[in-house]
Amino acid sequence: MTDKQTIAERIRAAREALGYTQQTLAELAGFANLQTISDIERGQREVKAWELVQLSRALHTDIDVLLGLRTATPPIRVLWRRGSLGKDGRREAQLIERARRFAQLEQWCGETSPSTLPNEEFEPTQATYRSVEDLADRYRRILDLGNIPAASLLTTLGETYGVKIFYEPLTEEVDGDSSAACVRGDFGAAVLLNASEAPWRRNFSLAHELFHLITWDSVEEAWARDAAVGEEPEWFEQLEKFANAFAANLLLPEESLGKYMDARADKGSIRYVDLINLARKFGVSTQALLYRLAKLRYIHQETVDRVLEDPEFETLDRHSRHIHWGDAPDTFPERYLRLAQQAYEREIIGPSKLAEFLEKPLGSFPLPDSGLADAAETTLTIA
Repeated sequence: MTDKQTIAERIRAAREALGYTQQTLAELAGFANLQTISDIERGQREVKAWELVQLSRALHTDIDVLLGLRTATPPIRVLWRRGSLGKDGRREAQLIERARRFAQLEQWCGETSPSTLPNEEFEPTQATYRSVEDLADRYRRILDLGNIPAASLLTTLGETYGVKIFYEPLTEEVDGDSSAACVRGDFGAAVLLNASEAPWRRNFSLAHELFHLITWDSVEEAWARDAAVGEEPEWFEQLEKFANAFAANLLLPEESLGKYMDARADKGSIRYVDLINLARKFGVSTQALLYRLAKLRYIHQETVDRVLEDPEFETLDRHSRHIHWGDAPDTFPERYLRLAQQAYEREIIGPSKLAEFLEKPLGSFPLPDSGLADAAETTLTIA
């Protein structure tokens, strides 16, 4: 039988790894006050079964790990857009836990993705903008994204390559100025996007994180080689600039962008409204479009700066945002929800596990019909 001291040490280690205070853990686990956590961590109190379940969920840690029956997996680095250190550990643990649940659902339902996201050789200290742009061009073809890449990027990554994409409203108070995060592990590749951002900014963030995912192993090796413990390598800021260049090139291909520009330009000029509509067509922000046009030498950088500071342009852009913004996405992608429902219908999981995977209290949502395993296996003859 597991002793109290082992449980105490495991709970304390998991709490500290997430950066939680005892008060924070008590609140997340639904305890009346922090004294309960204090007593548990000092080994002075038995942990009841229901308390262990609550602590496991709050700490995003398996019960077997808290019991000392299994060793905790080594921490996985999560890369955040605009900086990787000093983030809320709960966000990172939550992202990894959700990605592992997603992978478990895929395994249970026998629905793995047809392709796996490649891992490219990439040396951060030797890369150039030209090599990064070439990489973006190649991946536009590999992913078969067409002339308007933003229109199919999300679906292609999620459905074809099994990238596990989740959404949370990221706030400056909790998350700093980061707008996205990504990670690769035994569960595959996962991305966290800011549900509060405009869809075109999420598109750019997803393309940005794609760069990190396809260079993951090489960057991890370089990180271990070049960075002191708890610090970012000197080249990380440049890596973020490379990721932005990759995203801009991926989402705004020169050939198709040039054709649309030529069609809209009139005697060497283009109207504000056409620029804004072009940005919406390609699924990017007007700022990203203007910077890309300057990069491709359609306009001068001074013109970009002037336009972005023009109140008239800002007014037109803001009006367009209201028309195209739409509702914020749900936390879980449609495929995750579909697999969770399928696992329940086929009696692979029960109501409690379904509630856990949906992160909702049992009874707060309608249960789908269970016991459909036989119907799910019924076959028909294909001519």
